[in-house]
Amino acid sequence: MIYFLTNQREIEIESNSDIVLSDKQTAWDFINSLDEIAVDTETTGFDPYSCEMLSAQLGNEVHQVVLDLSDTHNHYFLKQVIEHNKDKVFLFQNAKFDLRFLMAKGIFIDRVYDTFLAEQVLYNGIKDHRKGLDALAMRYLNESLDKSIRGDIHKHGLTYEVIKYAADDVRVLPGIKAKQKERALEKELGKAISLENLFVVSLAYTEMCGINLNLEDWEKKCKEDDAVMQSYIVKLDEWILSRKDEYPEYIENQLDLFSDEIKTRINWNSQKQLIPIFKNLGLNLEVKDKVTGKLKDSIEDSVIRTQKDKSDLVKIYLDYTKSSKVVSTYGRNFINNISEVTGRVHTSFRQILKTGRISSSPNIQNIPAVPEDSERTKELYERECFIPEEGNVFIDSDYSSQESVILANFSMEPKLIEFYNSGASDLHSFVAKALYPQEIGDTPMEDIKKKFKTLRQNAKAANFALAYGGTGDTIAKNLGVSKEVGISVEKAFFQAFPALKTYFDIGKKAAFDRGYILVSKVSGRKVFIDQFDQFLELSNEVDRKEFWDFYREQKNNNGPYYEELKSKVSKFFKTKGSMERESMNFPIQGCAGEQTKLATAMLYKVIKDRNLLFTVKIVNLIHDEILLECPKDMAEEFAVILKKCMEDAGSVYCKTVKLYATPMISSQWIH
Repeated sequence: MIYFLTNQREIEIESNSDIVLSDKQTAWDFINSLDEIAVDTETTGFDPYSCEMLSAQLGNEVHQVVLDLSDTHNHYFLKQVIEHNKDKVFLFQNAKFDLRFLMAKGIFIDRVYDTFLAEQVLYNGIKDHRKGLDALAMRYLNESLDKSIRGDIHKHGLTYEVIKYAADDVRVLPGIKAKQKERALEKELGKAISLENLFVVSLAYTEMCGINLNLEDWEKKCKEDDAVMQSYIVKLDEWILSRKDEYPEYIENQLDLFSDEIKTRINWNSQKQLIPIFKNLGLNLEVKDKVTGKLKDSIEDSVIRTQKDKSDLVKIYLDYTKSSKVVSTYGRNFINNISEVTGRVHTSFRQILKTGRISSSPNIQNIPAVPEDSERTKELYERECFIPEEGNVFIDSDYSSQESVILANFSMEPKLIEFYNSGASDLHSFVAKALYPQEIGDTPMEDIKKKFKTLRQNAKAANFALAYGGTGDTIAKNLGVSKEVGISVEKAFFQAFPALKTYFDIGKKAAFDRGYILVSKVSGRKVFIDQFDQFLELSNEVDRKEFWDFYREQKNNNGPYYEELKSKVSKFFKTKGSMERESMNFPIQGCAGEQTKLATAMLYKVIKDRNLLFTVKIVNLIHDEILLECPKDMAEEFAVILKKCMEDAGSVYCKTVKLYATPMISSQWIH
């Protein structure tokens, strides 16, 4: 039965239908009788500040209440009924969307279960696994939902068909949740789902807060960045023009009537045009295609960076691609995302990546920090353009060496534990001393950065690369050195820190044994290996001597089965390599992501409990960093609160080496 609350008497309800016009008391009594409440909203658009809710649906699998929100009295009723049931769990599909619209009306829900997020956790890593409500209803309830009316609801209004459609989205949620809970129990994923349900409320709040952008400074920065990019284009064009006889196909033959200047006709973003030039300069551009496994030519930065000595064009081009990325990533995307209602940038966060981390669009997470040695007079940095509103300040706090500390806790490497517990701060110098004991000798730690810059750089590259599942080849690419040097650094690293190698080797084996990567021992979060059964079959096949005998025979004789066998070999080693890399870095990244999520949820609770919502704002979440905005007179207090939340969340995962957070109060985002 569907209870419909509206003042629109023109809506025709058939007398024998399952929709009845209801009074508020009946609806009130029914909703309050529920142990948990399924909720959904229909809206005029996606922006909670500029769009409106058309209706709200609450209920269970038996009965649903549909509120016509064109009636302002029903807004008040919705707020009352939710607040009256604040201690209950509310079920959603894609909760963040609905929570933001409810927050815009001053309605806040604390306890959430999101079927969309739960499905992501349950099947994390499985490709092409659909998580929409229609897919979940079919998967768990064997029921088909008609979604043909979706997207046109605001055109139709609350017709009989729309009311039925809206109620259905609520009706199926309890049944889906019950089935998901069974699978969560089987897969030991209940805690991971609970964390995501806890976090989504604070994430919705973060999106609603948004961040203030100094438009004048940002426009200035855009012009500066564009000018830098154009200067590199000029240099690239000059390089071609100076070799016009060698590359006539890239020179414009038609003269400009108003200028004698010779111009190029080359697109510096076109790999098709640039590959022949770089090959002609003697660069090796062959790489394996990540999808097909076949060799192809590429001029990606990682391919050409190590070959800078072959031509001055390489450096100019790398400078150009770097500046072009800055323009495309941090340019007008942010201006276009300034709300006409709030005047702030409201980024959209994707809550669960494969590792459990979050991402954002526009990409406000990867805006680089202002360099510590910057004079801040020569150039304007992107972060400096983000400022608090008048009377407010930013509190910016990040974890100190978050991923390295996590790795020390997980691996129990004695040297790393000793380093962190000693209170030392320069990990890269410490690692350099362990890698190169003969070269560095008894040099004090504080002098290594200055005296052994190259060796410390090698150590830094090893720290970042190997903790993320990289290899000596990765180190070589990052440093711009030969593969042999990269391999030697990798070898020295694991000789210096043998417990790390043991930890990584155990992780690799476990992934093969289980069919999944255990991302977090605390929450049970897993990344399942897609098509693992097929991989095991392929592994058993490739592991046989007869396979390789037949492979070599086909290869040597250009046999009819060679291409098929070659494809199998390529697929096997690609999957195996991916599994090994991910088994090394996913637990580190995933744990880091969970710490930040838990800290944010704890912080949100403090803000809400103190009745400071939209006074103290969570304005950005970066991988290891949380950015707050609050009134100046609250800054000192909330700096302490933010630090405590982050360190308390860190202590859940890091028991041997403590993870510290460092807050900073400022009038700009510069951390």
